[in-house]
Amino acid sequence: MRRLFGTIGLTYLTVLAVAYFFYSNLTVAVAAVLGAAVVLAGVVRGILRHTYYRETVAAGLSVLAAALSIFLYWNIVYQPVINNYSDKEISFHGYICDDILTSERLTIVPIRTETINGEACRTRLSVTFYYDGGWEPFDEVDGRMTVIQEISHSQISKGCFLQANQDERTVLRSTGAHHFSVYQYAVALRGWIKKQFSVTLSRDCAGLCRAVFLGDKLALNRNARFDFSRTGTTYLIVVSGLHLSIICGIVSALCRPIRKRRLLTMLIMLSVIVIFSALTGFTRSVLRSGIMLILTHCGGIARRKYDSINAMGVAAVLLTAGNPFAAGDWGVLFSFAATMGIVLWSRKIDRQIYRFLHIGLIPFGAIRRVLHAAVNLFCVSLAASLWVLPLSILAFQRISPLVVVISCLTSPLTFLMMVGILILLGLSLIPFAGVLTTWAAVALEGICRLHLLVNHLFAVIPFSSVSADKPFLMVWIIASVVLVAVGYLIHAGKRYVLSAAAVSLCVLTAGWSLTALLDSHPAELMIFSSGSGTTIAVGKDNNLSLLAAGGAPSRLTSAIDALYTHGDLIDNMIVPNRTNYAGNIEALKDYFDIHQTLVNGDSADSVPVRDAYRIDDGTAFSLRLNSGTTEEVFCIDKTVYQYLKVNGKTLLFMPHGGDSEKLPEQYRSADIIIMDFVCQHPETLHCHELIYTGTKNKRLQNHLDLLYEISDEVTLLTNGEMIITI
Repeated sequence: MRRLFGTIGLTYLTVLAVAYFFYSNLTVAVAAVLGAAVVLAGVVRGILRHTYYRETVAAGLSVLAAALSIFLYWNIVYQPVINNYSDKEISFHGYICDDILTSERLTIVPIRTETINGEACRTRLSVTFYYDGGWEPFDEVDGRMTVIQEISHSQISKGCFLQANQDERTVLRSTGAHHFSVYQYAVALRGWIKKQFSVTLSRDCAGLCRAVFLGDKLALNRNARFDFSRTGTTYLIVVSGLHLSIICGIVSALCRPIRKRRLLTMLIMLSVIVIFSALTGFTRSVLRSGIMLILTHCGGIARRKYDSINAMGVAAVLLTAGNPFAAGDWGVLFSFAATMGIVLWSRKIDRQIYRFLHIGLIPFGAIRRVLHAAVNLFCVSLAASLWVLPLSILAFQRISPLVVVISCLTSPLTFLMMVGILILLGLSLIPFAGVLTTWAAVALEGICRLHLLVNHLFAVIPFSSVSADKPFLMVWIIASVVLVAVGYLIHAGKRYVLSAAAVSLCVLTAGWSLTALLDSHPAELMIFSSGSGTTIAVGKDNNLSLLAAGGAPSRLTSAIDALYTHGDLIDNMIVPNRTNYAGNIEALKDYFDIHQTLVNGDSADSVPVRDAYRIDDGTAFSLRLNSGTTEEVFCIDKTVYQYLKVNGKTLLFMPHGGDSEKLPEQYRSADIIIMDFVCQHPETLHCHELIYTGTKNKRLQNHLDLLYEISDEVTLLTNGEMIITI
């Protein structure tokens, strides 16, 4: 049977992922029926003595196993925890089970519970604080919190069923005891490595090294995270199988003198894989690569031929055996997709380019090897990017058209960074090597700064990231996948490949053209809420204005992508106050030219904008945002209100701290009202739609019935985005 493990594992992973993202009893039933049909088809093929009937039966059984496993896990493990504790206040006892993640504003504490509300319950929860409480990994803790009902897919896929943000009822205190775990030695080693980076490198470069080597993406400064996200090269800086492969390649080169001692070499490589996996918190993408590398060395010992597809199948089964929800982790799916692209396409593309450029005819061996290495790097980046592209569109609703070019420029820098980090850490262990350590740090600093510079130069290009929320892109992806599948089934040659590429390009061009002709709207109202702040924008064609520029960094990348559809110039930016509506100004200034900024006079001294116009108390004026939009701005009792008239519709932006009784009568009614905190005297307002962008606090719960009375429709956008055509 050809590639039995690959057929089983990759089919199992694919069905689990689809069932996870579209879970329902109907989805599971459809998967079970399809699995049974495939098994039956395989049996019939076997009776008729057709080829590949064994693979067909194995694939069908894998589909049935996936449907059964996710159904049982969802109903026996996940659903009882959600039913018992979601949207409720709980008390718990447990321990901090992993490294505590810290950023400029947040502290995220991962906890493994032992009891909840006095009853035994072992599950994982994540609590986000806006301060550092001095906790340490593996401290035993007691706590109290209110569970958030809406838990993101990314949290669930990583085994976190409960989640909370700090509020007035959240308590977390250490009991003084320490929970023993073998993993804490890896955490201690992580701490030592972080210290070395902080001592020898600048803050930005140390953060980049922590992200690349330890997977600590929050260590990057905010602008760097946006740059990597916009250019689509996050996979180069978030620790993955690529980094483990680089480290194992370096170690393998060092072990060349003892390569004949296969058992000793295998033990060294196993140790490197286990240590690095522990350092990264056993990230699943690293584990996938680790399993494949272990199978490579075990195959050499057993004198068995290694097959990459079979190895990926084994890794898929092992990674999802204990937690089927792991198939919903985008990092896992990206890792498998990129690896599949490299395995299936990179060599073929490399061979064609090698022949086309006649590299083999170059007489100088050194030049020939350098050119071949560059071509190979390009082919690997191209193959991985093409296979990851459909997943990127589904996951992030955007495309990075320049990702292949940027990857070819930054992949060598990533390799040099890994080498430099290993040299720096090695020299740090040697006494009296201060001069060498300093020189190594200087070289690593230069590589890191070049890496950050290249990404930033491409990130500020307006079309480095393109929104992919249009239906024609889904049609193009489906058509391309079908063409690729047919090509593999018929063992297509060059003519089919060229014809398929032309058809795919025609589908994309036709879809884009029809969308451009039929999907032209007068204006867009864009709202991006993170709970802690709100960004609101009005865009039409190449005109863009902001009513507020606040929010947490988690929502800023998608906001920048949406804003860029209207160009890289912000005509007007209003800042109603410092707390809720100014958090994104610094990042926006890096990506957009801001023509005019208007700031609440009460916050003008603390908002990071030079030469801004002050909106002083008692002032009122009008702005023309674009050909169809006018805005009236007025400041009453140090609160800035905004009232828009857009193509015959009206919009009132009621900021935090507003009082509707102080508004003139004509401004209390609007088609749309936006508020992020229930204002004073909301009963005096009236609208067709009310959009609430704040947190789900007690004040909202107490006034929710009243909000439904003053509005025909209420939308609670506590953490997300909304784009309305007006």
